[in-house]
Amino acid sequence: MPAATSYRDSLRAILVEERLTSNAPAEAARLIGLIDTSSALLPMLVLDQFDRARANVDPITLLQQTLAREDRNTADTLAAMPANVRSAFDRVEYLQVVGRNEEAAGLVEPFSRDIGATVAADRTGMWLINSGANALIAAGRPDEAMRLMSRLTALSVTEHPELIGPIINRAEMLVDVGRPAEALDLALRTDREMSQHANDYGRASIARNAVCALAALARPSEAASWMTRLREARLENPMPLIAATLCLGDLDAAEALVISALRGGISSRRAILLSLQDYRLTPTAEAEWPVNRGLSALRDRPAVREALRGLGRTLSFRIAG
Repeated sequence: MPAATSYRDSLRAILVEERLTSNAPAEAARLIGLIDTSSALLPMLVLDQFDRARANVDPITLLQQTLAREDRNTADTLAAMPANVRSAFDRVEYLQVVGRNEEAAGLVEPFSRDIGATVAADRTGMWLINSGANALIAAGRPDEAMRLMSRLTALSVTEHPELIGPIINRAEMLVDVGRPAEALDLALRTDREMSQHANDYGRASIARNAVCALAALARPSEAASWMTRLREARLENPMPLIAATLCLGDLDAAEALVISALRGGISSRRAILLSLQDYRLTPTAEAEWPVNRGLSALRDRPAVREALRGLGRTLSFRIAG
């Protein structure tokens, strides 16, 4: 989403909660109707605390309306500034949401010719390249995706400390595309040489990648120390621990973690609810990745459905394709 739009929507989201706290649901509803980005709207569709503001409006209809505005806004902004990294990133993010992955990958291609220049032009540049790799994977072109990520992560993390995010993401992608030995090597090297650039969530994500790689290599017994690290992290967003648990195939333990998070603070509840949504991955290889497959199974478990009662809901977002 364009930077100004993203900032406005962040403020609107804060104001929606404030208006509901002040018992002004009509004003909250008006503000929700002004939100232009699907990422800002999504929590308001699935958390029960926003139900009064949505009144009788169907959540999927509301999402479709917001996506239509996001489509126009990102297309118009990119047309006005076709060489602008941030405008390209916002457009690529939208295209991926609606499943137009080949188009998204094509849009990134000119920016990938000189990745160093793209990253130097705007801090969003590394995330544009990262998103391009995601689009390539979703389009069934994993080898191209990994070559792109390899070129991106060859840049100096010392010069670009935020590059730690794409480096961590590259290891996760390697697991997902069936290259777990490379993923494990990268996770170990990242933990050993670059973890000082990561925050607590990033370090937990490194551990998750190591666990998932070991599980894919049929070496789960070597994951114990990583799992201990994940349990001790006590993050507001528990998804790295849940994802690692799913990679190990322990649905019962993952269910207990999900239920505990749903009963916790608002941050953990939001993270879990957004992860449990049905993003219509069934037609793609992504649906068979261990974490996605596990989340799909958890979504249908009676204990999870009971824990969701009074807190939120899971929806099927038929927006791609």
